[in-house]
Amino acid sequence: MPVKVTWEQALAWRMQRHLLDPIGTLPVANVVRRLCGVQTQVASSAELAVRVRREASRPGEVGRALSQGRLIKTWAMRGALHLLTPEEAGAFLSVMAAGRSWERPSWQRYFGVTPVVMDVLRRAVREALDGTVLTREELVAAVIARPGLGHIGEALRSGWGTLLKPSPGRGTFASDRAGATV
Repeated sequence: MPVKVTWEQALAWRMQRHLLDPIGTLPVANVVRRLCGVQTQVASSAELAVRVRREASRPGEVGRALSQGRLIKTWAMRGALHLLTPEEAGAFLSVMAAGRSWERPSWQRYFGVTPVVMDVLRRAVREALDGTVLTREELVAAVIARPGLGHIGEALRSGWGTLLKPSPGRGTFASDRAGATV
């Protein structure tokens, strides 16, 4: 026999699952974990999304969690920047990478980059970030200095970061000076 659920019951369940009713006391990283990531294209929106779910919160908590390594910022779901916990990032990112978007013919045509170039790019990013912290500009400079990668400089500098987005899901992680992870 089917279970009957009212709209009010469904809304109440969803509000609880999203930590909106009741507002809780979970630490910042646990809020992000519970939500399976928080979109952070706009950092202030991510801060608000976390703070609204905590009874007692203070400005700058998300930034502190990033700088202390309790959260990372990386390209994840839908290729958008998200906050994730380090413990769960690998699982989310490996699922995202399993789609292997860079191997689709439509992706290759649009961005003009083959899977072979993407593999060379991945290795170049890993080597450039090995044991060091770089800004995105420094990373791009190091990568396009490599043979066969000079032609992708403009795409790497693009605000969308499309050519760098597959890197986290393929095991290329490194924090930049602002606490983001690429």
